[in-house]
Amino acid sequence: MATEDVNGVTHELSALFSSGERDFLVRNNGDQVKISSLNGKIVGLYFSGSWCGPCRRFTPKLVELYNEVASKGELEVVFVSSDRDDESFNAYFSEMPWLAIPFSDPDTIKRLKESFSVRGIPKLVIIDSNGKVSTENGTAVVLEYGVDAYPFSRERIDFLKEQEEEAKRNQNLSSILVSSSRNYLLSKDGNQVPVSELEGKTVGLLFSVSSHEPCIEFTNTLVEVYNKLKDKGEKFEVDKITEKLVRYFDISTIPTLVILGPDGKTVNSNVAELVEEHGIDAYPFTQERIAALAEIEKAKLESQTLESLLVSGDDNFVIGKNGSKVPISELVGKNVVLYFSAHWCPPCRRFTPKLIKTYNEIKEKDDAFEVIFISSDSDQSSFEEYFSIMPWLALPFGDSRKKLLNRTFKVEGIPTAVAIGPSGRTVTKDVVELVMDHGAKAYPFTEEQLKHLEEQEEEIAKGWPEKLKHHLHPEHELKRAHRPGYCCDACEEMGKGWSFYCEECDFDLHPKCALEKVEEEGKNGNDAAQNGKEGFVCEEMAKASVEIQERERNRDSIDFNKAVPKFLVQLPNKIQNCLMSQLKRFAKHDEQHSLISSESKLGKEAFSSSDTDLEKQMQAWRENPSWADPHSEIKVSVPEGSLCNLKVNVNVGLPPDAIYNIVTDPDNKRVFKNIKEVISRKVIVDEGHRQVVEVEQAALWKFLWWSGTISVHVLVDQNRKDRSMKFKQVKTGFMKKFEGCWKVEPLFVDEKTCFPFKPKTWEDYYLCTGGKGRLGSKVSLEQLIQPAIVPPPPISWYLRGITAKTTEMLINDLLAEAARIRGDLGPQKSNKESESSSQDILSEVDNVHDIKTRWAMRRRNAKLYHRKQLTAN
Repeated sequence: MATEDVNGVTHELSALFSSGERDFLVRNNGDQVKISSLNGKIVGLYFSGSWCGPCRRFTPKLVELYNEVASKGELEVVFVSSDRDDESFNAYFSEMPWLAIPFSDPDTIKRLKESFSVRGIPKLVIIDSNGKVSTENGTAVVLEYGVDAYPFSRERIDFLKEQEEEAKRNQNLSSILVSSSRNYLLSKDGNQVPVSELEGKTVGLLFSVSSHEPCIEFTNTLVEVYNKLKDKGEKFEVDKITEKLVRYFDISTIPTLVILGPDGKTVNSNVAELVEEHGIDAYPFTQERIAALAEIEKAKLESQTLESLLVSGDDNFVIGKNGSKVPISELVGKNVVLYFSAHWCPPCRRFTPKLIKTYNEIKEKDDAFEVIFISSDSDQSSFEEYFSIMPWLALPFGDSRKKLLNRTFKVEGIPTAVAIGPSGRTVTKDVVELVMDHGAKAYPFTEEQLKHLEEQEEEIAKGWPEKLKHHLHPEHELKRAHRPGYCCDACEEMGKGWSFYCEECDFDLHPKCALEKVEEEGKNGNDAAQNGKEGFVCEEMAKASVEIQERERNRDSIDFNKAVPKFLVQLPNKIQNCLMSQLKRFAKHDEQHSLISSESKLGKEAFSSSDTDLEKQMQAWRENPSWADPHSEIKVSVPEGSLCNLKVNVNVGLPPDAIYNIVTDPDNKRVFKNIKEVISRKVIVDEGHRQVVEVEQAALWKFLWWSGTISVHVLVDQNRKDRSMKFKQVKTGFMKKFEGCWKVEPLFVDEKTCFPFKPKTWEDYYLCTGGKGRLGSKVSLEQLIQPAIVPPPPISWYLRGITAKTTEMLINDLLAEAARIRGDLGPQKSNKESESSSQDILSEVDNVHDIKTRWAMRRRNAKLYHRKQLTAN
């Protein structure tokens, strides 16, 4: 972690810190200290600012280290301020016991930032007694090792790392819990308890945060288990953890409870879930005990009944529409669906009408069916409002049984629906997907019923040829294939299931579209075999249909579409699933649809992109608006038959949801300046977090001295869950292909302040930064452009260049819009230079629509813009 100066430079402190007539530094009481007094000392350059949340949290740790080490007279710290006015500087500096560059010397401050490539704060650069840089990552070193890192040399850091490895190889209680300055723990009443007193006991190390609700709930459970074990005389202790051990045990989620055996070795790296599910029965947390618990759990599942799930003490009922109590005993023997949902959840509100329709259809044929609503609403009124539209039963709001059911079925996201059979055993936890795909036909949601539905589809498909030739794709034969999702290249509608497909060309036809031509030829006496495929006669298809009809008349189960042509038109869940499938084809992957799932085990069932979370993220930017836009990376390739394929990657200084809101808003004229107007916008699928929208836009164009507008008709699939927006032109004309995808991913801007944590989710990042860490965006754009006729060079070169420049302008406009928003969020700037914000720098091109003019203006302003952004840091 310690690194020598990249240029091997020896810094002369006087030249580094002095300026003109000034040869001193200052203390917070106004005293002046000669720079020459630092010669021969270890010096830390601390780049920080009062408005920076991570800085405010790191400073006390550095103060603690400084006070312990500075008494030796070998260490000094110099504060290099990023504050914007004297008052802020003085207030922040008053908390520091070290020296500072005077705030009245901005030139030296700027020079130091440039010399040490400061792109973010806090940053601590350590210069050894010889003037060489020991490390530029002093912030991480202090967070990781604290005072043990002194004197911050490479040798010292390497020694500490080796010491850690040795401790892992010979782990015992003392190597984990004893430090150079402490050999005790604290009891609840503040008394010191020697670590030696814990030798020979089973010890739990609890990693937790007091402000995190799941941690609070788990701690209450653990306290109960702890007290029971102590009452039984078991040798078991729990210790809350210091930051050092977070890295040692590679903790990635909280709460985490690490178990150490009597010999000090790690028995289990996390038993939090075991304690929640089994309580005291999980003790002593060994692999043998876990295996025994698994057998117990298996037996419980095999003996599961509706009463064991829904009866707890006096809570032996659910409620009806009028608040009446319905005993669980009246539901025994029925098919029951447990519906986990909430009013605040958009996907839930979109799915509920579909479930209501399915419920009513099933109830008409089978009264032995019921749904029970299990609410995740935050208050009684929301629960009552949502429940009022439902025709089924519910657990009372705030019922304690909800927590048990969540744990039993491991509900990590909503909507979730679990089917319970007449015996009380779990049938499936995939009711949401089954209802979306098949509606009431999926009932009773058993494997046998799903297999039956598949067999019906297979029976119809037997009447189709294995392969055929089609006039829309004369190059190759189309093979009958079962596809998870596709877009029909004939009618441009979506399909799921059977397709006539050319893998080489990625060409799909609905069976309806593919066979329509063949049927006409059959009626004209032309044998389908003349096209080199298996024989296909309309009468065979009709015969198969009659057989299915006869079979279905003798069944008491769900009806099946009896007319084969009707089935071909009405594929299962055509609108919801097939439109989703089309976009899978755009992206060339087989990722399956899901509604909403939690992004982490931390937190409640909620959107990561909720308004609340976005407000938290924006607040972090308000506290620390500094950001330097990087240059965007644009790669241009030329696939055969296309004008170009563009791939763009850029980091943007705003939260992902804020950027996603920008790129999904075609009316944002600051970014999409080449769109003159949105002619029409039709929402085809709306699942809350995901929408499929048909859009017609009037786009501006210019070629040489010609200009005008063209109508662009695109299908857009925008998914807030993964912050993607896929688009494809659906009506071809002058453009044969125009398709691509925006993707916005989180960027943990202040990740280094979490060290030694390595946050993996927004929840982890929010917790380890105390809600102050900024969340930026990794934005990618890929688009393929293929005109109906690709012009020859040099015209194609010119068009390719204009296209690349237009894309570059789009990305620059996105960066400018983000800068404008950050300018609105940030604190007022006091000095004259910072009054010219990024919005001022870029506003002159906001209303210019000519591509070449805008591009030239942006090039002219780019250096000024980035220079001002860097200065803001």
